[in-house]
Amino acid sequence: RVLFRSVKLHKKLWMIEADLRTYLSGLPDGANQVTNLRQAIGTFKREFCMQLTKGTGNYWMDMMGGWYDNQGMLDAFGKMKIIGDAGYKIPKKYKPEIAVIYDTETAYHLRVNPMNFMYTTVFNQRESLGYIGTPYDQYFADDINNPDFPKYKVYLFINAIAPKEEVRAAIKKKLQKDN
Repeated sequence: RVLFRSVKLHKKLWMIEADLRTYLSGLPDGANQVTNLRQAIGTFKREFCMQLTKGTGNYWMDMMGGWYDNQGMLDAFGKMKIIGDAGYKIPKKYKPEIAVIYDTETAYHLRVNPMNFMYTTVFNQRESLGYIGTPYDQYFADDINNPDFPKYKVYLFINAIAPKEEVRAAIKKKLQKDN
């Protein structure tokens, strides 16, 4: 749920605290817990690949002690470290053609519960975007004003019901074409 490209646009590094539950976590069923070593390592690999391709930092957080207390998991972490050390040095050719824009101030202009509105318009939409079959970047509306904001073929404004005047001006100046 992080707008990785927004973070990168501001020349920052996002660090992910990967507190992924495993079958050793001892948490009740339904707590997103995997049931065996193979599933745990598969989950670690999925997260690692996402972090490697997005250019984020990561650390594995064992919240209760013992979640990762297995030699197979430790070996997997070691392999990921080797791959990561090499992979982060390789230039990425990731260039989506879609920018998804979120306006964090929209909820202040509505007479509904802001969290319900944001959940419906933002969180639910972000899950659906994962199924469109093409990569996309995500930004805050204020990011459009950044001089380094890249060009895209498509700009999808998820919840821009009442954007600030500065955002409207940036849209008109940088994104709007042919009226």
